Amino acid sequence: MVTYDPNTGEYRDGATGAVVPRVSWILQALDIYGEIREDVLARAAARGTAVHESCQLWDENDLDEESLDPRIAPYLDGWKSFRKDTGFEPEHIEVAIHNSPYNYAGRIDRIGKVSSGKTFLVDIKTGSGDYGNGKKGRVAGMQMAAYSAAWGDNTIDSRIIVQLQPTGKYKIYQKDDRSFWNDFKICLYFYKLKESMKNDR
Repeated sequence: MVTYDPNTGEYRDGATGAVVPRVSWILQALDIYGEIREDVLARAAARGTAVHESCQLWDENDLDEESLDPRIAPYLDGWKSFRKDTGFEPEHIEVAIHNSPYNYAGRIDRIGKVSSGKTFLVDIKTGSGDYGNGKKGRVAGMQMAAYSAAWGDNTIDSRIIVQLQPTGKYKIYQKDDRSFWNDFKICLYFYKLKESMKNDR
């Protein structure tokens, strides 16, 4: 079992207290953001956090929509449309995961069923750009494969990204390719190798 500290963003092993690497840390080495300025990334991160919080509160029937920042409202509209169009009903919201054999942790946005009865693992994105087959899409696919492996692949029928847009619309990207898990394991190996070498002289 892992514990999460929201102040530091760290997951720790409940038994040993050791920091458990996050999926996002492991994938940072791929440097998908290139030369984007730090202030731009910070604003995007803040927006993403606000959108995630508003979607969570709405899913939990605990959102005061009158107090919602008008810059965030269109993203929530996109989430509402996705749920209506697909019949998606969340069964697990913002749930922490830990893959003990591989020792990494993270947080799944949603797991739930669509109208067909299939179970979907959903990752909510607010960034711009294409999450299809390019670099950004491949990294996102690895991220979701890592989450799915930690949760239990045999319980998930499909992994999808729901990209919420400032227009109030959304796009869906399916990320079920088995190669994503193998790619993530390679990233994990190099992350752990790099960490182990920090202590070398």
